[in-house]
Amino acid sequence: MNLFPVFCALLALQGPKIPSQHLPDAPLPGKVLAKVDGVEIRAGDVEALLWDWRGYDVLQDLISFQLIRAEAEKKGVSVPEIEVLKIVDDQINATKASLPKDKDLDTALRERGFPRSRLYMRVKTDLMLQRIAEKEFQPAKFFLVSTMLFKPKSATAADVADAVKRAEAAFKRLGNGEKWEDVLKSTQEVQGLVESKGRLGWRTIDAFPEPTITELATAKAGDLTKPVQTGSGIQFFRIDSLGKDAKDRDLEEIRELYMANSRTEILERIKRKGKVDILR
Repeated sequence: MNLFPVFCALLALQGPKIPSQHLPDAPLPGKVLAKVDGVEIRAGDVEALLWDWRGYDVLQDLISFQLIRAEAEKKGVSVPEIEVLKIVDDQINATKASLPKDKDLDTALRERGFPRSRLYMRVKTDLMLQRIAEKEFQPAKFFLVSTMLFKPKSATAADVADAVKRAEAAFKRLGNGEKWEDVLKSTQEVQGLVESKGRLGWRTIDAFPEPTITELATAKAGDLTKPVQTGSGIQFFRIDSLGKDAKDRDLEEIRELYMANSRTEILERIKRKGKVDILR
């Protein structure tokens, strides 16, 4: 039985509505696709292997698409079809322009793992994820911070206690009015931190340890958080700026940072929440 038409019908009814120009014609089972020393290889010979070799990948793409589409509808976001088609056409044309004159375009697309149908689905999936991310963007979750780090010499309790003592002493000096740069130069062993004046840049609130997260909830620009143990050592942070107050270039910077990292996290979250039953 030739299952390719069934696959196309399912796409039309339930999955992504891929435009006909990006879907190949389904070969009949008896169609000869190649001859090797006179031995014919027919479409029916290929199909069963396609399900075994590529069926899982196609199914995962369809599952991701359906989950993301449902989330986009829930969030009230959409992607204009003309935008999807333009990007698909631009990528196809770019591929075409890079090929030798005697190279078939569709063959090249398949060799690269992105035939027209998959390219369309991937572009639309990525655009929907982008729209969801834009909808969820919250500048208030970002903080521009600097830090001082005190590394224990070893993992022993005595050395950890010594690092805590050094961190608390530096924290007290700042509280007594000493300048950040002066305390930094006299206490920091990591040369990169000294050169950057301790600046870490913009960080999301979930990048901090739990005690610091609690402090950030009411923090103001210029505040210091208390020393805590992190994966790097004993640290405290200075809040240089709040994302909720960001404007112009700062706002654009945290937006770019968020967009660069959020889509994978959103997809994983959607997959965790979604109910997917694999029946085959």
